Amino acid sequence: MDKETINKLWKKRVKKIWVTAIFITIGIVWIEASIGKWFLSLLGIELSMGEAIVVVVLTNFLYGVIKTLMKYAKKKRTKK
Repeated sequence: MDKETINKLWKKRVKKIWVTAIFITIGIVWIEASIGKWFLSLLGIELSMGEAIVVVVLTNFLYGVIKTLMKYAKKKRTKK
């Protein structure tokens, strides 16, 4: 096979991997939102699925930001 054919096949494979990763991420967020919605309904708080998904996405985003900030703060403290 020539280099051009290999590049085309590789791009096609990478695209399939990205599409699969996106669908897996959507599935995980959907499961997290379902569990969160169920848990909040036990506490008497009713949310629609859309609201639950927004809460999950924002919570995951804030968790990532705080985790990253704490990691860099720890590095700065220990460098002295």
